[in-house]
Amino acid sequence: MHKSEKASTSWHRLGLPPVIMKAITRAGFTRPTPVQLKTIPLAIKDKSFFAVAPAGTGKTLAYLIPAWCCLKATGTRICILTPTRELAYQVSQMLRKLSPDLPELCRVFVGGRDVKTDINSIQRDNWKVLIATPGRFIDVFTQYPKALSMVNIQVLDEFDKLLKLGFREQIEQIRNMLPKKHRTWMFSATEPDEYVNEHYPKIQHIHIADHREKPSCTEQIYYLNTPKTKSRLCIEALKKMNGQTILFVKNREKANHLNGLLKLNKIECHMLHGKLKQGDRAQIFQKLIEGKIKILVATDIAGRGLDTLSLDMIINYSLPLTVEDYIHRKGRAGRLGRPGKCITFASPDEYIPMKKLQDGLDYEIPPHPDYAKKEKWFLSARAKHKKKSRREERIEEIKEKQSRDS
Repeated sequence: MHKSEKASTSWHRLGLPPVIMKAITRAGFTRPTPVQLKTIPLAIKDKSFFAVAPAGTGKTLAYLIPAWCCLKATGTRICILTPTRELAYQVSQMLRKLSPDLPELCRVFVGGRDVKTDINSIQRDNWKVLIATPGRFIDVFTQYPKALSMVNIQVLDEFDKLLKLGFREQIEQIRNMLPKKHRTWMFSATEPDEYVNEHYPKIQHIHIADHREKPSCTEQIYYLNTPKTKSRLCIEALKKMNGQTILFVKNREKANHLNGLLKLNKIECHMLHGKLKQGDRAQIFQKLIEGKIKILVATDIAGRGLDTLSLDMIINYSLPLTVEDYIHRKGRAGRLGRPGKCITFASPDEYIPMKKLQDGLDYEIPPHPDYAKKEKWFLSARAKHKKKSRREERIEEIKEKQSRDS
């Protein structure tokens, strides 16, 4: 049996229309994943559900396929909420991959541009699919609520991240803005708190176990005596790596500095931080997906939409502020069964984040043999931290005294 025949037979189990089955095969999706097999039949039968499945298991396609079916059958309107603007654009790109015609009926509403442009777009009334971040959704539809009257499907993508980023109140507000009889499809990589049971007590729950081959990610940490050593080692590591790499830094100033340093050393790279224009961020993200960008310098905030990528190497040029951030950064390397590497540089001025990382992880990150003096590093870094703290306290005392005297 040919590959296309296998794909057609497998997808045929879901009872999809022939035109959609052909589009799926043409896009290269050979067989449905477990989350797709479980959720697509429920979605087509007009059911609401909450699906928990690991990252990288095809959740986006699990709601775009039945959404397309509903559009063809009933002409309904669908609202998809994502936690980040980068993910919103990624979903629209997946929609384009399924069918070149669908994007003409799709609107993407995210922050970073004039809200009047989105309002004018929605007033033209020729849209069927809306992909939006919660804040921009509210900005647009509080001014033009009647456009929601035909929306009867709401998708909450990466629901756990929506809650983590503080969108709880906005989610509830949007729910109340939609018609009462709308269906809800919720997708999450982890089981969130009691929010689902509290607000959706009758919704059907679906849990998909992770039986995929575990990716191989090699971790290594360098305990450095001076910050200058970090730059040299970073450049050496990049010149040895042929694949895609993201270097994480703590803020925009660090990103600008490192970006300039790499270019001075004839290393082609790009930069992603929160102050970039939305169009520039979307362009960088698209080039990453296409493999046109090999090295990216990014801040944590700007990199939130990058968690679906499979990268060859992650470099923690600045230590993450929390253990969760470290795990999240590391998780981008070696996905989809590919080997990956995560390098962490610890300079003496990063005592607090390093202490949090050491206390929070249930294992020790293997040190590089040439930079393995952990105990000596902690003694030196702690002493510098205390000295800095005393100096800052003295400055505050002087400021307070000057304020009283004036």
